[in-house]
Amino acid sequence: MIPDAPNFDAKDSSFFNKWRTLPPPEQVQEKAKAQWVSGTSLDKRKTLSYGARYMRPPPAVFENMGLVVKCGVEVGIPEARLSTEGSQ
Repeated sequence: MIPDAPNFDAKDSSFFNKWRTLPPPEQVQEKAKAQWVSGTSLDKRKTLSYGARYMRPPPAVFENMGLVVKCGVEVGIPEARLSTEGSQ
């Protein structure tokens, strides 16, 4: 469940039972770019020239962690809520 607060601590989630931290932003950006360039990204856009550089970057998939990271100024808590509601 996604809390209503803009900032929250999810250290009691199942993810943190196995992993101590999330990947740092630099690693997320590098992974997302590498996956997009190689054609293995979940994002199938032909070009990433959508507004500013960090408006909507492609997601990064960390298969070994069972983690998909979406970031950018257009990703917010309402989107996370919709994503989790669809998986229930």
